[in-house]
Amino acid sequence: MFFEILDDKIELPYKKLKAVSSGPTVLIGVSGCGKTATCYHLCRTRFALYFDCYASNNMMYLLQKIAQIVPTEKSEETQWQFENKTRHYISCLLLSRLLVLDYLLSKDPLLCSFDWLKYQLSSRTE
Repeated sequence: MFFEILDDKIELPYKKLKAVSSGPTVLIGVSGCGKTATCYHLCRTRFALYFDCYASNNMMYLLQKIAQIVPTEKSEETQWQFENKTRHYISCLLLSRLLVLDYLLSKDPLLCSFDWLKYQLSSRTE
């Protein structure tokens, strides 16, 4: 026989994450391992901040800003300044998303998490 039927049910990654994580979740993996699909499934069921490093204008701008401030000479002081500015830029990006979400919820209290995901994915809303 070329295949075997298993009795065990396959647990999808997003269901496992949803069951064990109520706080911030960061997914890191190789290309093609299912991170995007897992994120989409999670974002359909709960409000989340979604960033795509390749397709998001916000992320591209953030990466450009960070590249501009990389110190040419590394010392404890320049490293501290770089990390501090990087944290500031990332905090600004996160805060801006949260402010937009807060505004949308104030205008439409019935806004669902899937609609919020669609706002974040739309290039016209960045």
